[in-house]
Amino acid sequence: MIPKWLVEKRTQVCLKCEQAKTCRARFEILNEAPSCPLKKLPSKADEIAAKAWPERAEPISGCCDSALNY
Repeated sequence: MIPKWLVEKRTQVCLKCEQAKTCRARFEILNEAPSCPLKKLPSKADEIAAKAWPERAEPISGCCDSALNY
C-alpha cells in the first residue's frame, strides 16, 4: 500500500512534468516503483527512507546516524 502523502507527492510531480500528456508512468503512481523515464518518481522505499532520515538532518550521536553520512 502506498501512503497518501506519497500519492499526493507523485501526483504533483506528474502534473508539473512537461511529458505528462504522453507519459505512461503517470498511471503507475500507485506502484511500489514507478517506471518514470525521467526518474522523477523514486520508489516507495527510497521516499520513505528520505522522509525518515532527510539529507539535511544533522548527525545526533554516532550510533544511529545515517550510514550515508560517512
